[in-house]
Amino acid sequence: MTNLAALQSLTEYSNSALFEKIMLDRGVTAGTDYTGTAAQQKAIDLCYADVCVYLANHPEVTEGSFKAKYTAKDLINTAQALYAKHGVSTAIISGAAIW
Repeated sequence: MTNLAALQSLTEYSNSALFEKIMLDRGVTAGTDYTGTAAQQKAIDLCYADVCVYLANHPEVTEGSFKAKYTAKDLINTAQALYAKHGVSTAIISGAAIW
């Protein structure tokens, strides 16, 4: 299993380009073998948290025949929990409209 496959396994959402961009932004090589080390778990968790934030901003996703609706609050809570687990400081994310 690669790092990309490990990230993809955490969600039914499928967008390899988005996943690869998030991984590049976090310095994670998509094609590297995922062996489950603590460092890899942290890296994939943080990538998944970034995916959750992305999806929270796009709660209804349609790609071809695939359609999914996400609850922004749950996604934000998941992202915040993962960031906190790994000691990553983030701006306060509430999911509330800013306008």
